[in-house]
Amino acid sequence: MSKSLMSLVELSLPRPPRVVLLVLAGLLSALAAQAAKKETERSWVHPEIQRFVVPRIAVLPAVPLEGGLDVCPFVEKRWLSAATGPRMRWMPAVQSRVLLSQGGTDSLLRREALDVLRNGRVDSTTAPRVARALGVRGLLSLRIDFWRHEDSNVEGRIRAVVGLTGALVDSSGALLWSATGRGEYEAPESMSQLTNEFGQAPADFDSALTSLVGRWAPLVSATPASAPAVKAP
Repeated sequence: MSKSLMSLVELSLPRPPRVVLLVLAGLLSALAAQAAKKETERSWVHPEIQRFVVPRIAVLPAVPLEGGLDVCPFVEKRWLSAATGPRMRWMPAVQSRVLLSQGGTDSLLRREALDVLRNGRVDSTTAPRVARALGVRGLLSLRIDFWRHEDSNVEGRIRAVVGLTGALVDSSGALLWSATGRGEYEAPESMSQLTNEFGQAPADFDSALTSLVGRWAPLVSATPASAPAVKAP
């Protein structure tokens, strides 16, 4: 199990007995193995999504099954760059993280992260508290299911693969959108180096990530931000 998974487990349970950690470690390892299986992209949208008005959406801190905590900012920023609509509609993950950690405790931050880690979304018992703390009506979660290189059939080339599970819930925890999928980008091995640009992932991973969130973010952005105007009688 990756260090990032173990750190999340340890943070979410104050001084847990060793047997609990071992059970959770096994569960998270199974989740990572399941996520690694190549499968077709799945996306679901609430059939009555037009009746949900979500004027402001918080991007929650990404949760990694793979890749470690260092890659989370890449995913969070790429989502914002792909989202459409006014910037004021979106609360960046860096702001969400600060607000959920206020008061000298990050228990709410850990709770929502554990929800996302286990279920790919914030559940209905946690969502109202998180939404109230952030002052928003929608919560966008992102779980990094895999972040890896795979062999290419062409010598001297390598394939970067990014897999995500995303979900949007409203302030009551009602699920409005969810998706699981992967983005891929094949390039020369020399491309797999960190760039010097602020906040940018290695070029090949960035291309794989952009292809994935570029498909999803416009769908979420289309969620009504205001109620339809009512004509006067």
